[in-house]
Amino acid sequence: MDIDITTTATIRPEILAQTLDSFRTNLLKGKHNYRLIINIDPIGEKDKTQEDALKVARSFFPNIMYNMPEECSFTKAVIWCWKQAKTNYVFNLEDDWCLLDLIDIDYLLQEMDNHLEYSSFHLNHLSAEKFKILANKDNMTLSVPFTEQRVISLSPSFFRLSYIETVRNELVSYEDPEKQLNKQGTKEAKQASYTDRNYERIAYDIGRKWTHKYNYTKWPKSLRGSTEWLQVQPNTMCYIKQIGLCAHLSGDVAECGTYRGSNLRFFANKLFYAGPGKKIHAFDSFCGFPKDAVDKIDLSRFDDVDHEKVIRKLECYSNIVVHKGLFEDTLSSVSDLQFCCVILDCNLYESYKICMTFFYPRLVNGGVMILDEYYSKRYPLARVAVDDFFADKPEKPEMFHLEDNGWERWRVVKQL
Repeated sequence: MDIDITTTATIRPEILAQTLDSFRTNLLKGKHNYRLIINIDPIGEKDKTQEDALKVARSFFPNIMYNMPEECSFTKAVIWCWKQAKTNYVFNLEDDWCLLDLIDIDYLLQEMDNHLEYSSFHLNHLSAEKFKILANKDNMTLSVPFTEQRVISLSPSFFRLSYIETVRNELVSYEDPEKQLNKQGTKEAKQASYTDRNYERIAYDIGRKWTHKYNYTKWPKSLRGSTEWLQVQPNTMCYIKQIGLCAHLSGDVAECGTYRGSNLRFFANKLFYAGPGKKIHAFDSFCGFPKDAVDKIDLSRFDDVDHEKVIRKLECYSNIVVHKGLFEDTLSSVSDLQFCCVILDCNLYESYKICMTFFYPRLVNGGVMILDEYYSKRYPLARVAVDDFFADKPEKPEMFHLEDNGWERWRVVKQL
């Protein structure tokens, strides 16, 4: 029998090798003819390439069809893979799973023939405890080895081609594929979860340690539900948490020093869910530092920013308002607003002074002003500006986060 294996991958050759080895050894064997259909997104280990991942894939499956796009998109990867599928049964796989038990593929396929009510058979990846909790929550009847699920999952599963053909042309690239498959009217059939006799997991996610090691996270690409892998720096994560803690207060959020807008997307997404209706105001000249700055630094460091490209990156976020220009010219546009959180990432003495003077009286009680360069040796005058400004204020800068590398993160909390 011919069997297509649709696989979404990133540049993680070692992880991919573990995945393919475990499934080739424990499931995808016998007299069947396997074809690997793999999409390798351009994100992952910096010292590796998409070609390195492709080389690994070829070592396990000589019969291969591949796609190496220039941009990352999990949804587009799934759509591309599924549009290439042609066999009656299609095994869907991601590049960071390990199959723990030996499974008779012929038995699984025979059971799929016997149970036409299911669109797919999913290999359980939950612990027995979590599996039973989920079953009880969804009023599922536990049975061995197959238990009906209420949702469609893309983690290791056999799908019928008839189901894939029904849904693949309905998938849109800007929304998470699993969410689309589980929308009422899109799902044509149910999924059964295959477990061992104790309901224990038979597939295990091996990608989590990797994502933690390299600071990657699967993050919403827009407020419409699509996701992408992004590398999130530790300071960004702790700033996201601060926004979440302030979101219950009145007022909007501001970021002074947006640069290319990479962090702004994370902030906007957090605010969208934690503070519905609030806006995040982004201030930047988008043309680098003022060339008359007194700070003894390289004033050309942030000249390489394309304002139009930033706008295109952020246009799908309805809660972002971009203010282009010098701080002294643009801050007045929000003079009637209050703020619950202000992120100062503006590097220079004069920039800090202008922003603190403007935002301090507009920061609500309990609101937070994050001081990104307060611990920076590259921009020492930022700390001088902060200390000068708060010398006669009741609030004083406080460290709120210490990173693993010893880097300190500082803030000021507006007092009652």
